[in-house]
Amino acid sequence: MSPLSTASLGQWVGSAILTLGLIACGAGTSSSDTIEFGPDNGVVASGTSALAANLSQAPWQVEYHGVRRLEFLTERPVVEYREKVSADGRGQFGIQVIDVASSGLDTASFLAEQAQNEGFNYRYRGFRVLDPFLFEINYTVQLLNQEQVVAGVDCTRILVRKRLGSAHTTPNHFIVDMEPNTGLVLGWQELTPSGVLLSKMEFESFGFGPADEPIPMGAGSLEETELDPQDLAGSNAPFAVLRPRLLPAEFRLSRAYEVRDASNKLWIRQVFTDGEGALIFMHKKQASANAGDSKASTLGILEQGQWTVVMGDVNGYSLLAVGKMGANEIEDFVSSCF
Repeated sequence: MSPLSTASLGQWVGSAILTLGLIACGAGTSSSDTIEFGPDNGVVASGTSALAANLSQAPWQVEYHGVRRLEFLTERPVVEYREKVSADGRGQFGIQVIDVASSGLDTASFLAEQAQNEGFNYRYRGFRVLDPFLFEINYTVQLLNQEQVVAGVDCTRILVRKRLGSAHTTPNHFIVDMEPNTGLVLGWQELTPSGVLLSKMEFESFGFGPADEPIPMGAGSLEETELDPQDLAGSNAPFAVLRPRLLPAEFRLSRAYEVRDASNKLWIRQVFTDGEGALIFMHKKQASANAGDSKASTLGILEQGQWTVVMGDVNGYSLLAVGKMGANEIEDFVSSCF
């Protein structure tokens, strides 16, 4: 998808203001503070095309730097820290933790863990639009008539909700503060349906262009090659590529990669998404196992805050799956490969 112009994003914001104005007038309201936002109201689908594309592309196509604070309130103890972040607008990025207010690890271990997870954190932690097309299908976007300044930047505040299906409970939602010309997110809050804060990110300082004191940047700690998700059989993997058949509702395979780990072992990474949420599945063939041998199959579960990690060895494969969903759902997802 080619990048959309600043003008197209500005047109979306303008049309959103007009649309919400009409909704307010039609409802007989006299103040934006009295508008009640329902899960399926607001600017949706075709009205969000420019916005969805820019939210998806901005982290990769905008050169910026800054310091941001993150809080994850569902972890025990609460995890809170500050980090420097930079991106060169050409696909490279860097994250460097500079202050740890609270975590469940000693500072040295926490810093090592964050450095190891740099690529995952930049791509998937917090609010992200991973697939603009699926985002438009599965989410509604509402422009909130609220002035919001983040790190000295006038931002547009939007409310992002997942559309409700008949079989779904009400999901969490996001309040997102974005720089209106680029779509770059400078702050987000994830809240429960009743409004309880679960996690948040907010820039404390921000600037476009390179930082005066740059931090190391790259594409992540692993060597990877992107694949056509519709033709995984055409990969260079010397093993049959597993394909999960039982996906969470609304999730689809969006991206796929060949990945080399620190030992030069080849993995296949598949990224499934509903447009915003990520479910990541990685697997490789065990060197000394037969594909049909399940005697030594093991599967373990780690729950950390909102994230669940399922990992183990099954039928001659080493597997890793991670997503913000329940352990049973991810176990069923993994088991459906066989």
